Amino acid sequence: MKQELAKAKIKTVLKNYDKNFFRPDTVRIVGYIEGYSSKLGFTSGIIYSGNQLTREEYPVTARIYPDGRFESSYLATNPEMSYLSFNDEIYKYYIEPGQTLVLIFKASTDKKLELLQYGGPLALDNQQLKDFKWDNRQSEFYQHLDKILTEKPIQKTKERLVSIWDSVQQDVNRRLTTSKYRAKIKHLIQSDVAINYAVQLFDAEMYSRYFAQQDTANPNLKGKLPADYFDFIKRLDLNDPSLFVTRQFSTFINRFEYSPLFRLDGFNKVIMNQRKGDMYQALDSSNRQANAAIAGTLVTEVAKLRTLKNRLSVAGDTAQMTTISNSLLAVLTNSELKREVLALKTRIKKTRDGYALPQTASATVFKKLTDKYRGKVVLVDFWAESCGPCRASIEAMKEKRLKLKDNPNLVFVFVTDSSGTPDMNFYKDYVVKNHMFESYIVSPDEYLALRELFKFNGIPRYILMDPDGKIRNDDFPMHNWHSELTNNYPQLFTNTFMPGS
Repeated sequence: MKQELAKAKIKTVLKNYDKNFFRPDTVRIVGYIEGYSSKLGFTSGIIYSGNQLTREEYPVTARIYPDGRFESSYLATNPEMSYLSFNDEIYKYYIEPGQTLVLIFKASTDKKLELLQYGGPLALDNQQLKDFKWDNRQSEFYQHLDKILTEKPIQKTKERLVSIWDSVQQDVNRRLTTSKYRAKIKHLIQSDVAINYAVQLFDAEMYSRYFAQQDTANPNLKGKLPADYFDFIKRLDLNDPSLFVTRQFSTFINRFEYSPLFRLDGFNKVIMNQRKGDMYQALDSSNRQANAAIAGTLVTEVAKLRTLKNRLSVAGDTAQMTTISNSLLAVLTNSELKREVLALKTRIKKTRDGYALPQTASATVFKKLTDKYRGKVVLVDFWAESCGPCRASIEAMKEKRLKLKDNPNLVFVFVTDSSGTPDMNFYKDYVVKNHMFESYIVSPDEYLALRELFKFNGIPRYILMDPDGKIRNDDFPMHNWHSELTNNYPQLFTNTFMPGS
């Protein structure tokens, strides 16, 4: 471990987040599991890493050597609170770009690991974050969410959540005042509390809309949202970089960008009337006119940036990609975010015409599954028994797959892991009933390798592979599968290659 720490690119920790917060660099997580044996049932772990600024995922595996050592590295855009998962158990840590962090575990007889200590320049930061406990009351809120929202008007729910937020925040602040924690860690804990309750308030509004569609007669779900509902956002400094470090930030920014706070009523209609390259000017203008609390803030600029990946991916050509990215650059003020725009554009341009699989252990797992289908276009579907959206998509397309069963140019391949589909009786019945003719169950370790290969944290996920084994699209839009196939392979498929589709 000392040798690994000696290789670290950066050996000093940040005192605060005032400057150069977004500075992409490799981080390394290395460690040792005392008492490790492959008999524990796992030979690797996974870190669900990604770029929160651009909505890109790139999970990485932490492969365990027979002697218990493990290591993993990935690109981090900014300091982050993240976690490493071994055998479905989560072990939290804090890391900064360029740093190496050591984690020392001890294996127990029940196949669980105990995190004993941290090592490296960030050891103290990690220990302080681990030692400080506060009650986020998340489980209580989400376990009773339907009851909370259907039995009282949403304004009452908001008042209750804000009251709890105040109580918890005051307790946390009081305890931090008397602690000897680093100022940066105190600030980070306070931001973690704030983000947590902001997410609950966003979720209350989001699920209220959902329940209202299911129960149109409930008086507590009727009527417009109170005009001041989202004023809780003023409790957060949306220009504070520490918000981006928190574990809940990925959920927060997702809720923010899809909320009425960011996307005003009528926004989609406004956008439809704009030229494709002018979406960002329209969004920026609508924010400034109606949402002074969020206009021009760092969080709002990141929310705009997070729309770029999908827009560039569906652009007709590189000229349109340039138009779209230039439109976003025109409304951004943060130079670090502008750099992310250009870097994302470059990455997407490189993969527009597909790419060959790398010579890695992860790619070898995929090749073993798909080499037999060379000469055909392959659509790979990663799914699980417990994944509702996965099964909804599979079941919606079962008759179409049956009609295409003997198509010489196309094959559907389904992949799940043994932990994701634990009921073998269910599995055997399901694949037959839904015409999943080419189906595979892989080990949990193999599944982690495939997640790393295709950079996905969640499912369903779809991969489109050319007849020669080249990956055409590693985030294929299955909902638009018919037109995508005819557009990508006009020599193999026509618009009428499957009548009624």
